[in-house]
Amino acid sequence: MKRILFLAVVLVVAFSSYTFAGPAGNPSDPTIPHGPGLMGMSADKIGVLKIGYENDIIFERKLKGNLEERIGNAVDKEGIKDTKYKAQYYYGKISYAAFDRVEGFVILGACNGVKIDGKTKTFNDDFTMKYKTDFLWGVGGKILVYEWEDWGIKILATGQYRQTEPKLKELHIDGENVTNELSKKGKLVIKDWDAGGAISKEFQMGEKVIAVPYIGLKYADSDIKYNATATGVGARLDLDAESKYKVMPYVGLDLIVMDCLSLNVEGRFVSDYALSAGLTLRF
Repeated sequence: MKRILFLAVVLVVAFSSYTFAGPAGNPSDPTIPHGPGLMGMSADKIGVLKIGYENDIIFERKLKGNLEERIGNAVDKEGIKDTKYKAQYYYGKISYAAFDRVEGFVILGACNGVKIDGKTKTFNDDFTMKYKTDFLWGVGGKILVYEWEDWGIKILATGQYRQTEPKLKELHIDGENVTNELSKKGKLVIKDWDAGGAISKEFQMGEKVIAVPYIGLKYADSDIKYNATATGVGARLDLDAESKYKVMPYVGLDLIVMDCLSLNVEGRFVSDYALSAGLTLRF
């Protein structure tokens, strides 16, 4: 009964509007999923190969920074306010885990639906930027720091970096589409990274199902830069923004449904309004 109650509390917290989380990924530990895997690769000999798929949907991320317009030597630099970022990340993950304790991974995929809405602080100008689908790549790792085997409790450390550079599709300023006025539309460079730790607890839910809720703390940030040049007067537009919130707790849940397969879900709110989900296959 205590196990069911604990799991229920974690799930409520994970999907409540008072939970913070970082911009990228989850800290699923190197031993998940458990078992010998499809090919029976041993972690204490040659390590374990894992292949996964993840979908990270960011409904809203709050940003801070500056929007600068430069014409010749004249520079108009304004802070931004009420600025929000949204995007969808789809990618495969190839992981290598050694000794059931350390794991490194590479992610390759796509980012689409990128949109930035905001206002300038001084003149209260509205701006909206929409971007095309583009390639996404990233790297990361996780470490099992300590484990209480009898209790099924683990302490984990994790870090991740991902980057995409989508090209501009539309730029609206105060409701007017000015895309065609740009001689160089430029590209957006988005860099997400996070590092932190987490604690997890395993619960045997049935003969073949194990639930592993986790909760942790991370430092996470996004570096977002864009520049473009307008025709005629040669005006240059630069956006330089980052995440508004950086140190934050997060929660999630892994479900091990077979010896070689696990599912993960993570909800993020307040700082990010986002939902991520994925599956991992162990070889």
